[in-house]
Amino acid sequence: MEYLITRQLVKKTLKTAREKNDWTLDSKEPLRRASKLLDPNWKADYFYPGVSHESWKFFLYGMRKINADIFKAYCKVLELNWEEVAEPRKIQETELPVVSVASTTPSLEDQINVLPLQPTDGYSKNQREVWIPNLRCRKVWGRESFSEQVLHRLNEPQEAPILSLCGSAGYGKTEVACKVARAAVRNNLFADVLWVKARDTEFSDGKISQSARDEALSWNQLLQEIAHQLDGCSVKRVHQRIKEEKRLIVLDNAETAQLEDILPKLNEMLNPSRVLLTSRFQTNASYVGLINIPPLEEHCSYQLLQDEAKYKNVPAILQANTEQLQQVYHLSCGAPLALHFIVGRVFDDGTLEPVLSALEQAGGDVEKIYEFSLKTA
Repeated sequence: MEYLITRQLVKKTLKTAREKNDWTLDSKEPLRRASKLLDPNWKADYFYPGVSHESWKFFLYGMRKINADIFKAYCKVLELNWEEVAEPRKIQETELPVVSVASTTPSLEDQINVLPLQPTDGYSKNQREVWIPNLRCRKVWGRESFSEQVLHRLNEPQEAPILSLCGSAGYGKTEVACKVARAAVRNNLFADVLWVKARDTEFSDGKISQSARDEALSWNQLLQEIAHQLDGCSVKRVHQRIKEEKRLIVLDNAETAQLEDILPKLNEMLNPSRVLLTSRFQTNASYVGLINIPPLEEHCSYQLLQDEAKYKNVPAILQANTEQLQQVYHLSCGAPLALHFIVGRVFDDGTLEPVLSALEQAGGDVEKIYEFSLKTA
């Protein structure tokens, strides 16, 4: 599957085109139009898969790569030529991580870090990993040992059947879950991975909130989605299909689902299958094991900052002294998403000090950093 990212130099052009239509960052109309472009017969109340306020903002601000078809649809909605908006392919290709082929058995770290090989918005019963979303950033820094820890616990027979990856917004829970899910399949620990996203995340009213469904994901909605991913089998057969092979079920953004109803019922159909949740909140059920996602270590945050600064050509960060980098780390609280936003803001401002001063007011709150990043763009 092809992915594209917005060139930093055209962000003002996108903003002008958006404001010409009187669309705010949270307007639904451009997403509805993009959904219709991707599927002329689309009539659902929710947006086409992959079309969300999250991917829309990634497109507008060039923060992460998104699906090429969705990228082109967004460009068409703004009446722009996608080839003039997208970063040239040669530049994108040079940034892809290289996986060693010296050994016929890649290390677990290599398998976890490799970019997705399968499409995520098509369906084929012969393709494993097809439901796992693609990483939303070029590379995930500093999560190798933590990902191995999660993978080990998922494969431990004495471990709780449901594991919950917990942590505040912006700490990369979904990215870790993606890496772990792919490694689980490629190591043949699970026959396949089913992935259900309770809600898409978006920025609204100063908070990283959720959209796409008007209400929290229900048990029946979850069953229907799982049935669809299991070759489109009937809902009645889901229990049997989950029991017959060891599958990993990931429920992403689980805090937006009706967990009090879902978890007891889901627990009854496990063994040998397992469940991995990503959630901002902890769940106290006895059959749920908790794994708190830590902040990035300081040296890993510096690697992320340097890598992004080189990729986006941000001299102010590349030339930052140790004291400034330490300040960035502490103000971001080691949240990867906050670090990405900081690079984007410094790129726009051309200097580091005003950004640091503004971040001090955010007090390490990733949602406030997000608000600052978007509203001052």
